[in-house]
Amino acid sequence: MVDRFIIRSIPKVNVLFGGGLPRESMVHIYGPFQSGKTFLIYQLLYELVYQGLGNALYIDTEASFRSNFSDELTMRFAKRFGSGVKISDVLITRGVLKRGGKKVRLSDFKKELAAVLDDLEYVYDLEDLSDAVKFFVRSIDLYSEERGKRLIYLLDNVDIGSMLRLLDIDAEVERKGGKTEVKIKGLSDPITSPLSKFIRKYKISFLVVDSLGMLVKGLAISLSDLPARAVVTNLIVGGLIRLASSYKLVVIATNHESKNPTGKGFHSFYGGNAIGYGFKFSLYLSKIGRGKRRLVAERSPLLPEYTHYVDLEIKEDGFYEIRESAEEGD
Repeated sequence: MVDRFIIRSIPKVNVLFGGGLPRESMVHIYGPFQSGKTFLIYQLLYELVYQGLGNALYIDTEASFRSNFSDELTMRFAKRFGSGVKISDVLITRGVLKRGGKKVRLSDFKKELAAVLDDLEYVYDLEDLSDAVKFFVRSIDLYSEERGKRLIYLLDNVDIGSMLRLLDIDAEVERKGGKTEVKIKGLSDPITSPLSKFIRKYKISFLVVDSLGMLVKGLAISLSDLPARAVVTNLIVGGLIRLASSYKLVVIATNHESKNPTGKGFHSFYGGNAIGYGFKFSLYLSKIGRGKRRLVAERSPLLPEYTHYVDLEIKEDGFYEIRESAEEGD
């Protein structure tokens, strides 16, 4: 039986997920500029974390969470849902091996590790030894001073290079000869990545990337650049899927809307097929009037496409259902 998280503040949202937000799921929410994607995600996170269902890690690629979602909004959520949820900053630090508070040279550690393995008469090769050293000393690590329950961890100013390193992907994205190229130097299992370690250590149940679109938006968009954009997106989404599956996470990613330049009303999102195939739930948040939004289940494994939606109203303390909203499509 699928374990589901119930959204109580907007009950009809549960219908879009077939009866509640499933554990171990990939959720994609996209829409136009200032449609309220981040506002909505923050509300859902606050409610779920307040219920004691696990902590959340919020990866902010737009450096906008702190500036747009002040302590005042958190106080409004506290009044609506209950107090006790804290926002805690996450720092990216360089991985350094220490003994007794002093730094240890990697070459010395490698020799000591080899000596231990030799004494135990283990058979290994140099590649195995190098991999073991990398496991103990990553290029970067994540750290937060707060530990405990009912925490939303905030990691901001994350660019495409940082995101790849968080997933332990050794790759460079650069532009050469009029096109973007991705040089992959090494791929590790995301389960041994700095992001994976943080999820385990800080009891993360909900992982948000806001937004995926910003990670690739800065890359050039000519036809010759599309393969590189696809490679980067696949690497990131693939890593997120692996983490969701391994730790039974709910992974929620927001995205920017991409409109048809012909103006025929067609809307899509940044990332293309990598996003389309990677996320089982795809929701479109649109503006339908002043302070009003419509959240459409564009794709849900248990529902026909575009048949369910919920109309929402934005108030000072978050989103509310518009009572006359229909559950089924126009």
